Amino acid sequence: MSEEHSSESGQDQPLPRRSLRAAAREGPRDVAVTPKPPQTVVVSVKPKVTPCAACLRRKEHDRKEQAEREAAVVRRKAKAEKRRERFERRAAERKREGRLPDGARFDVTYSDERVEWSGTLTLADGTVFAGRAPGVMKLLHQLDALYRQSLLPSGSGR
Repeated sequence: MSEEHSSESGQDQPLPRRSLRAAAREGPRDVAVTPKPPQTVVVSVKPKVTPCAACLRRKEHDRKEQAEREAAVVRRKAKAEKRRERFERRAAERKREGRLPDGARFDVTYSDERVEWSGTLTLADGTVFAGRAPGVMKLLHQLDALYRQSLLPSGSGR
């Protein structure tokens, strides 16, 4: 790149090249700067590609599967929360109910004719609760419930 300047004769003559050090020592020169012509920028535009029918079906299928997976996660979390609440509620009920009093006794008998269990819960103070049920555990729970009901103030039920 050479610089040009006008001489006294009016002709443009090229200036000698200078090193950076020499240019710094000598100082700036008045040089006419000609603007560069504007550059053209070539932008390549990719044509819009329309996916084929199979690709569209696959994309829709994948979207539905993802939605189903997300819904399953939400259902599992809701189910776990419900299970935890039920466990806490039952634990609170068991804690509130407590144990039978000291000296309480269950007497149960199975009747083959009636195909059921019958029995009594006798407390140490002589109070007796009687009941019948198709299973021994149901009978024991029924007798326990009768005892718990007797503890409630009269007029209120469970």
